[in-house]
Amino acid sequence: MNQITVIIPNYNGIKFLKGCLEALDAQENSPGHRVLVVDNGSGDGSLELLEEQFPQIPVIALPRNTGFCHAVNVGIEASDTPYIILLNNDTKVYPGFVRALYDAIEARPRAFSVSARMLMWDRPDLLDGAGDRYCVLGWAYARGKGKAAAAYSRPTEIFSACGGAAIYTVANRNYARLFSSTSKEARNLGHSIEYTAMTEMYDELKERRVFINKSMRKNLPLMASAVYSGDDMELIFMLWGIPWQRMTMSEANRLAVIGQMVQTAVVRANQYLDVLSSQRYVEGSRLMAGDAFLQLARAFLGARDQGLTECALLKVPVPDKNCVAAASALSGSTRQSDYMGSVRDGVLYVLLSNTSSENAGIIQERFLAAGYESCLVEEAAL
Repeated sequence: MNQITVIIPNYNGIKFLKGCLEALDAQENSPGHRVLVVDNGSGDGSLELLEEQFPQIPVIALPRNTGFCHAVNVGIEASDTPYIILLNNDTKVYPGFVRALYDAIEARPRAFSVSARMLMWDRPDLLDGAGDRYCVLGWAYARGKGKAAAAYSRPTEIFSACGGAAIYTVANRNYARLFSSTSKEARNLGHSIEYTAMTEMYDELKERRVFINKSMRKNLPLMASAVYSGDDMELIFMLWGIPWQRMTMSEANRLAVIGQMVQTAVVRANQYLDVLSSQRYVEGSRLMAGDAFLQLARAFLGARDQGLTECALLKVPVPDKNCVAAASALSGSTRQSDYMGSVRDGVLYVLLSNTSSENAGIIQERFLAAGYESCLVEEAAL
């Protein structure tokens, strides 16, 4: 029985796919894994390559580019294994990759994910990242990026795994990931909990009732409420440090109202983003509209200037002024976390997140190989 589904989101990545899939086929001592490609509406022949050279690999072909997050979630929904590995299409893994990630997460029952060390394609002695960290303003950045890979050879706890090469627990919706905590009791639960094993609490929550810990069991919160999407629990609020005098129906009702408010806010936020998608992106492409890209680029560059993150901005002249076509041609040379925008006619801008000016040279070389010259610019150039 397979233990792992390796999910590869792909968008116009034909020049990387073959090497990526061949490396997965050469895995040694794998605990049992299957590969699933989720294609984001590629138009570069990726689907034809998969059909002709890798007919044994299942493919989910989406009609358009829905982005990294949606694509991998489609893959996760289609998986039936206790673990999934997310892997970028522009990677080539070592023969022991799957086994090493599996052993690492199996040895840590409370771990939700384990991130692999990612090496730079053109400089394998340097790190592309070793997990993610974040700054006080919430900007995420790659740990160890551009530094010697040999200095990051020991396992360590990180804020989050990079979705470019990491294994995650998906144990049949029985587990919840700790999102935020303000108490020692909550943090002591670990990064993920098997909430269905908290039988007293779970039995109440699945009936859409607020849980009150009348028996005062120490391994359970004093009160808990859930936010639902259909029949599934999406979010659980747990209160650990309230006085027993406040464990009343009045407080239970208050907690239920808070849950409803959060649920309504999430629904409205998702609707808002859906409405704005046509304004933020040129339809059917990764190219952001001018104003949307300007706001995003200025936010990144401002945070960089304050030492909160790393990023680089590339200017790419497009001779035929067809920036949509240029963005499509260059998308395979960038990551899903990078952004493209056209602020003025005939000029494409590419914002490289978590990338220093020095490391941007690697991307520039890739662009040049694809027939596009580029140069580093600052915010004033926008």
